[in-house]
Order: sequence, then C-alpha cells, then structure tokens
Amino acid sequence: MPNNTLYVLPTSRARRERSGEFSVGKRFLTMEEFEQRLIYAEDRAMVDKTARLLALKAAAERLKNAEKLHISKDFLVFLDHAEFFLKFFDEIALENANINDLLIGDFYAEYDEHIKVLNDLQNLYYEELAKKRFYDRGFLARNYIFNLDWLGDFSEIIIEVEGALTKHEITLLTNAANFAKTTIKFAETPFDEQILSAIAPLKERANVEIEKLNLDANFRLFFVKERLEQIAAIQSEVFYYIENHKIEPEKIVVVLPDEKFAGFMQRFDEFRLFNYAMGFAFTETKFYRLLSAFAERKNNKIAQIYLDRAKLPEIKNFNDVLQLANESEREIAKDAFDEVKPILDSFDLSFDEAISLYLQTLAKKTFDDFSGGKITVLGALETRSAKFDVAIVVDFNDEVVPHKSEKDMFLNALVRNKAGLPNYIDRADNERAIYFRLFSRVKFATILCVKNDEKNPSRFIKELNLKEPLKSYEYDKQIFFPQANIKKQQDEEIVLDINLPEPLSATKLKTYLTCKRKFYYQYIKGLKENPAIRESVISHEVGVILHNALAKNLSYNDTIEFIKKSAAGDQRLLFETRLWEARLKSFFMKEIERKNEGWIHIESELNLDGEFNGIKLEGRIDRIDRKDDQFVILDYKSKTPKNDERDFQLLIYKLLYAQKAKGEILTGYYDLSAMKINLVNTHENLEIFTEKINEYKSPLQNFVQTEKKSDCIYCQYKILCGKER
Repeated sequence: MPNNTLYVLPTSRARRERSGEFSVGKRFLTMEEFEQRLIYAEDRAMVDKTARLLALKAAAERLKNAEKLHISKDFLVFLDHAEFFLKFFDEIALENANINDLLIGDFYAEYDEHIKVLNDLQNLYYEELAKKRFYDRGFLARNYIFNLDWLGDFSEIIIEVEGALTKHEITLLTNAANFAKTTIKFAETPFDEQILSAIAPLKERANVEIEKLNLDANFRLFFVKERLEQIAAIQSEVFYYIENHKIEPEKIVVVLPDEKFAGFMQRFDEFRLFNYAMGFAFTETKFYRLLSAFAERKNNKIAQIYLDRAKLPEIKNFNDVLQLANESEREIAKDAFDEVKPILDSFDLSFDEAISLYLQTLAKKTFDDFSGGKITVLGALETRSAKFDVAIVVDFNDEVVPHKSEKDMFLNALVRNKAGLPNYIDRADNERAIYFRLFSRVKFATILCVKNDEKNPSRFIKELNLKEPLKSYEYDKQIFFPQANIKKQQDEEIVLDINLPEPLSATKLKTYLTCKRKFYYQYIKGLKENPAIRESVISHEVGVILHNALAKNLSYNDTIEFIKKSAAGDQRLLFETRLWEARLKSFFMKEIERKNEGWIHIESELNLDGEFNGIKLEGRIDRIDRKDDQFVILDYKSKTPKNDERDFQLLIYKLLYAQKAKGEILTGYYDLSAMKINLVNTHENLEIFTEKINEYKSPLQNFVQTEKKSDCIYCQYKILCGKER
C-alpha cells in the first residue's frame, strides 16, 4: 500500500510556497493540475487556443440561422467575440447543465429561438473538435475516463478549498473519495452559504474539516480623490508598517482587484520596491506601441506623427515586423506570431488585418518580473492560501469590488437560476469571501478607495462591520512624487490672429467655451480623437443606433429589427441595445398619446445651416413635431442632460429653423429613459449666446487651457497639455 500524500492547493503560488515542505511521501498540485491528471479523454489531445478558435469558426460557417446570434462574417470581429461563446460553452458543461436548460418558454419566445441556435453551434463546434481528435474542458467534463492507476499512487488526498467549486469539480472530488482517503479543508466566511451547500454531499465519503474565520486584523480605511493618488498612499502605508510595526517587507502584500493597475504602479516604482506576480504588460513595450501606431496610421494623424519621429522602417511582411523587436521582446513577439500563424494560413486576410489580429494576441502577453522587489503585488484570486502579515488593498470601489462578469451580461439571474448556473449574487459572495479570508489571515490591513463625484467606496466595506471610519488619506506628495519627476510642463501661449472655422455647430462652440486649447488641437490642427479609446464606447454606439432607428420613424417591430441588425457581430453591444426593447414599447405608446393630442412627426435628422450675427451656423435636428402653427424641436437623449451654460444646442436649432418655418417654435429634450419630453426655454440664453458668438468672431484668439480639472479627466489631448503628468 503506498504511503504518499497528495496536497491539492488553490493556486500555483500556494503550491510553490508549500514546495519547501517537500519530502518523500508528499506531493503538491493545484486543483487544475489535479483535474488534468485525474481524468482524460481516450484517443484525443487537448485542443490549443488557436485550434479552438478555428474549430468555432468552422462551426459558425456551417450553422444555419447564424444571424440569430449576430455572428459577424468579418473574421477579426468574430475572433474578438469568439472567446465569449467558448467560455459560455465551458461554463455550461462544468456546471453539468445543458444549453436547452435555458429555454424559458412563453416568457420570451425569440430568446428561446436564440438558445436553440446556440445549442446547434455548440454541437457543430464539438463535431469540428472530433474531426481533429481534440477535446476541450467542456467536452472532457462529459466524456472522461477516471485515471485510477494514477490515483492509486496516493494513500491520502488533502484538498484545500477556497472559493466556489463547479458541479464538475464536486463530482470529481466525490469519485476520488471512493478510491482514496480524502480530506477537504475549508475556511468558512459569512459569505459561503452556497459553497457549504455544494460540498455538503462530500461529507458522506470524505472527511470535511471546516474552520470558521474571524476578522481580528487591525484595519486602516482611507479614500483619495483621484485613482493614481493611491500609489502614493500605498508607498506611504508600506513605510508606516515597516517603521511603526517593524513588519518585514517580505510580509507585506499589495492586492489589486483590477490587475491593470499594476501598470500605473510600475511607472512610479522608482526604487523597485515591488515584485509583480502578474508580470509586466507587453502593451507597454516600444515594439507594441510602434506596431499599434502602424495599425492606426491611416486614420490617426498622431499615430503617423509618432511613426515619422520614430523613423519606422518600411514594413511589408511579418519578417519586417519581428525585426522591430529588441532582444528582450523578441521571444514573446515570436511566440505570438506562432500562435496566429495557423489562422493566417487558414484565412485570406490583408496585411493590415493580420497586424490587427497579431496585436490582439500580443495585448494578452506579459513579461515575468525578475526585479526582486521585496513587497509582493498580487491579483485578488492569487491571494487564496497566501500568508502575509500586512495586506494593502486598493480600488475598493463599487463596480470593482465585486466586479461584474461578462457572463452576467449574457444571461440574467432568472435564466441562470432556472438552469442551475451561478449568478451575479453567487459570484459577488465568492469575491467577498476571498477578501474576508485574506483579511482574516493578516495582522494589519489597509483598504484604499477613490471617493469623488463619480466613484463611491465599495458597499462591502460596510458589510465587513469594521469600527475604523473611512477618512481622507493625508500624505506629503513631494516624498513620493518629487518635483523633478512631476514638474508641470510649461504652458506656452498659443495666440493667433485667425478666423475660426465655420460653419459653427453646437458641439464646436461647446468645445471652444469649455477649453480653447482642446478646440485648437481638434479643429485648428485637425488632431482627431481615437474612437478606439474613447470613454464609454459601448454607450456611444448604443446612442448612435437608437438615433438612427428612431430617425426612420418605423413601427415598433421594424425599429427593433433595425436595432438588432445594427448591433450584429458585437455581443456586448447587442446586450445593451436589447435592454432598450422594453423601453421602446413605452416610447411607441407615448407616440400614440402625442398623436391623439394633435402632434404630427414631420421631420427627422434634419440638416440646417444659416447665419447669426455674421457667423455661419449648422445643426442636425433629431426630430421636429407640429401641431397647427406650433412646432417643437426635440433632441433625443438617453436621459435629460443637466443644465450647462456652455451648451447652446437647442438655441442654435431654434435660430436655424426659425429661418425656415413660420409659427411658434418650442424646444426640448426627449428623455428616452423616462419617456418624457422636457421643454427648455432658450430665449433667456440669447443674450449670452450673442456675447459668445462675438467672442468667437474675434480676429485675435488666445487658445488657453481650461482651469477646471474635471474638464481634463476624459480629454485625449491632456498629454499634449501636460495635464497627465
């Protein structure tokens, strides 16, 4: 009888730390490694990422009614969303569910039709894997062979569980306990009701040891006004614990709910205090920046300027591309090319399309951190089983802790509950439990968050029932951001004797009144914003689709069909537009009500131009209704905007339309969220508008920067202004 003990741990980091206990008769694996050795698929090989994408693409090409799922024929768009389908297929299988379990009958018939097509896609995808004798995790969960010979090497299995287990994993642990003495160790938090229920059946076959955790750590809770200020606070807290509590640097961990924040920390880590478990993002390399600019060169003047200054050599093929990489970048650059080459060989892509695909792959790559900083930086999931004396957690804000998963966008809680799938509440509780376990194991904990007009502290702070109040973090910024490093770029005056561009639109005027420097970059120099990094891109695109749909003045059914076609190929965009279907029913009911009142919809998307006080004006009016000799100009909004003294949109529309129509002209916003028309009196703004037009007409213009910091937050020209330093 063997006398070997297998320890199954939550993370690879925990396995590495425990490997110091290595002795004859002990072996350490992660849960993922345990699963890989415990089961296998007969006569099949595990599919790699590239082959998996190709199999899904082949399945999509065979799929009837593919348009129901809005699967794009554009290959790059398809690849961008393919992972969404594949993760969904895996989740269904690992939770021992079936896609048909999602059918919800009369509740939403068209939804059921989509589910049936999705089921067909999954079946075709598995057929494609079978042709190549491949399997993936989803297939394996339903078609595995138990590796009893391997399991027989161990006299005991000790499994440390932290976090939710899939139904597939519960089944594997139950089966393993039939053939080997098995102990399940679980550290219980107040948020583990669902997990405790899931592992309860294991008690019949395994020894289940449950340790109830408590929060005994000393907490410090602080907020800052801007996200980057947390970096200074992190460094300040590190020195606080080292100096005041004599904590060794190796016993301090910085936890990032959003691992992308590591990139900001790295920029300010002048003295290499930290080691980053997640590595360094490859997107920060010069190679990636050059190639990204090359991909954008045709539509982005700034990208072309960057390439000209970098003196980029001519690029005609991937041999030229790989020559751009330096010695430290070359291995990763070559690995990424090897990943995409099967796709390039299978599809007829243009060189620019191939570069875009290559950039998608590179963007997911990281460098390992060999800098040797003594303070560890971890993502939240990697803290499972980790042992430190101090934890400093940042970004403890709503929408970050707990974060929202794309899975919850695809299926709502009602459908997930019906199919037996984890829902948002389950995932949120699991995330809360991760932080609770972390805090229960340390002596000291600092929680940092951002608190301003746009961001609020996470509600989880209250759920921890901490006595420490949340207070503003005070520190000497000069200690952490020396003047030599953050010296504000001297603002050179830009004063020109110039006639500003005409015709003038409401958008141009608002930009001019908000920040003349931005107006200079955008409308005088012609430096266009990059839509790829615009804030709230999805919200912007949804707004465009709604405007286009309503402009056609169609019936409800035709409007919904137009919206679906417009959102095709982008699952996230499709989800957001689908949310408007119920609201639009209210919109069309409102339309009937207005028609009964005598209002007639007479114009949509009306382009007008004219002159006011010697300046040519232009505008595009969303909608004009008429009732007898009375007109109302309406601008569609997802919600009624707040009053802004720099916004003369409705007044400009009224002035332009008054040159065409005779009668009383009203103006207002059509709030599509509240389904309410809010009329606005623009007459009182005429005098101020005249003053601003005279200012705009002035031959001598000083393009000064705005003094309002809030105007710079989302401005893409702030680097040119030195406002990002």
